[in-house]
Amino acid sequence: MLVRILEDKYGFDRFNDWFFAGGARKFGTGLWRWGDVTVIDGLMVNGSARLVGWFAGVVRWLQSGFIYHYAFAMIIGVSVLLTWYLYFQRQG
Repeated sequence: MLVRILEDKYGFDRFNDWFFAGGARKFGTGLWRWGDVTVIDGLMVNGSARLVGWFAGVVRWLQSGFIYHYAFAMIIGVSVLLTWYLYFQRQG
C-alpha cells in the first residue's frame, strides 16, 4: 500500500497530467482551431484568394480588348474627376 502511494507520488502526477497538461492541450487545440484554421487559413489565405478571384472576374468583365471601350472609360473618368474637382473648388 505505501509502496503504491509512493510510486504514484501521492497522485500528483495524475493530477498534473490531467489539470496542467490536459488544460494546455485543450488551450492549444482551441488556439489551433480558432487562430490557425479560422483566421489564418480561412480569412487570410482562402479569403484573399476568393477576393483576388472575384476582382479578376470583375476586371475580366471590364477588359474587352476594344479601343473604343477604353477611350469611353477614359472620357468618363476625366469627366468624373473634373466634376469632383469643380464641386470641391466651389465649396472651399
